[in-house]
Amino acid sequence: MIEYIEQYNRDNPSQRYKDLLKEYEKLHAHSEGMFNGRSLIRFAGPLKQIIKKHGCETLLDYGCGKGHPYTDKFHTVPDSDFLDKPIHEFWGIKDVTLYDPGEEEHNKLPTGVYDIVVNTDVLEHVPYQDLAWVIKEILNYSTNVVFLNICCLPAMKHFPNGENVHVSLYPVEEWLQFIARISVDYPYLTIYVYADDKNNDKKRLNAYKIIPRPTIIPLKTAPKKDYKSELQRWD
Repeated sequence: MIEYIEQYNRDNPSQRYKDLLKEYEKLHAHSEGMFNGRSLIRFAGPLKQIIKKHGCETLLDYGCGKGHPYTDKFHTVPDSDFLDKPIHEFWGIKDVTLYDPGEEEHNKLPTGVYDIVVNTDVLEHVPYQDLAWVIKEILNYSTNVVFLNICCLPAMKHFPNGENVHVSLYPVEEWLQFIARISVDYPYLTIYVYADDKNNDKKRLNAYKIIPRPTIIPLKTAPKKDYKSELQRWD
């Protein structure tokens, strides 16, 4: 199980968090074609439907990387050929804020609150000691909806010492229980969790919705690479 640790927070993160942040800053600074927002593209369809369903107008991307899908560089992001405008315009979002502690251009901590907070391919990069406060921080920024994508598989990238950049690898069920435990303090939020893992050596994407009490509801997902799909049961 993911250990729930309360001694750390934004003002007092673990030493492990601070050390990893320095490594991520180096990776961001020396990887032009990486951390450009590619992991967001495949959720364009479900996010469009979620945003419409919940009437979201303001959005925070917490862990946006370089944030290219939100800029005039959107067409440079792999698999974005279906877009003819920045992704937030595709969603109908009126105001977007980008934050990533490892990216110099976007490392200023947001000060507002937002209808929806999007967090893709981030939590598995956070050391377990700091997961509780980071997830709470994400939830605190939202007034309505949170969208989390978590990879439960090792990454292709490694730090110079050989360690995999996905430092927190746990089964989907453990992530769900951990997030649900924290969500008890946020009864006004609907939390969507899209988790990548394997079944019989085949990669799969599982989707869930966490609602107050808390209750975890499995959702159906669209076929792989069907980025624009707005299937009825995405949300």
